[in-house]
Amino acid sequence: MKKKRVGKLIVYTAVLLLFVLGALIANNLLERENILDRISQLPDLEVKTLDEETFSTRDLNGENPALLIYFNTECIFCGQMFEEILTDGQLQQYVRLVFVSDEPPETVVEYRKKTGMDLTNEFVFLYDYDRQVRDFYGIRSVPATYLYTEKGELIRYYRGQVSVDELIGQLQDVRE
Repeated sequence: MKKKRVGKLIVYTAVLLLFVLGALIANNLLERENILDRISQLPDLEVKTLDEETFSTRDLNGENPALLIYFNTECIFCGQMFEEILTDGQLQQYVRLVFVSDEPPETVVEYRKKTGMDLTNEFVFLYDYDRQVRDFYGIRSVPATYLYTEKGELIRYYRGQVSVDELIGQLQDVRE
């Protein structure tokens, strides 16, 4: 008798666990869809520059597409992307590069000096002090890269490292 009860308990527990797991997966898919809807247009967010000046993301709409890269100075993959962007040099011809981090500005300034990114004024660096950019985009890992047209329409987003060639290819596909 006890074996039957234990067996039923195991079956009920397994069914319950499958139900909970299914609900979590469905919720995660719904959340991803909501985020994609939100980011399909370049959002209007107020963010601080490293000099504590207010920068509006709506200022990115204009003549060139915008590439928004959310990064962390200790991220190896972010560092490899930055190195490729600097050594290739081609990407700056196609897009306005915007780098966003929630690390303290002095950490990012030091990183810019170390990598040589402070030698050019072509890059915009933003300090996501209240993590509104990270939360809006649902960023859970870095680098997170978002490519927008000059009209602010999302072309593609990437989770993890992406090559300059891939980004340029995406831009060329949109222009054709």
